[in-house]
Amino acid sequence: MIGRPTIRICVAASITSLNFAMAALRQGQTSADVLTLDQAIALVRSNNRETNRSKINIDRQWEVTAEARLSLTETVMELETAQL
Repeated sequence: MIGRPTIRICVAASITSLNFAMAALRQGQTSADVLTLDQAIALVRSNNRETNRSKINIDRQWEVTAEARLSLTETVMELETAQL
């Protein structure tokens, strides 16, 4: 399960990567070639492996939670029918 420290690390790494990308873009480029902040953030997010892994882990946890809820619902229904 992903926790707050992992999310903070991902955000810090993204910001750091964004700063390096912005500094690299400033060197030797014209104003027509400048990347916007939104484009840079999207680029950093799409290429960040840790962020992508975290998204996959979150999806897996949602699936596990859904399965647990379904199992619990089935168990409760079985107990209710057994009591009748």
